[in-house]
Amino acid sequence: MEVTPSPAAIHVRDSKDASGPRLALTPDAWRTSRPTRRGADGRSRLSSNNRAL
Repeated sequence: MEVTPSPAAIHVRDSKDASGPRLALTPDAWRTSRPTRRGADGRSRLSSNNRAL
C-alpha cells in the first residue's frame, strides 16, 4: 500500500499495481479509517508521515 498525503486529501493505492484503482480520502476520513500495524509489544508501527514501516 502506498500512501501520499496532501493538504486536501490522502491518496492511497496498491504499490504492486501502479495503474490500478486509487482512493482519495479527506484527512478526517483517513484519521478514522487508516490501517495500523502493531508490533508484538502492541505499539503502532506507523511513522510520523503515516506510512507503514
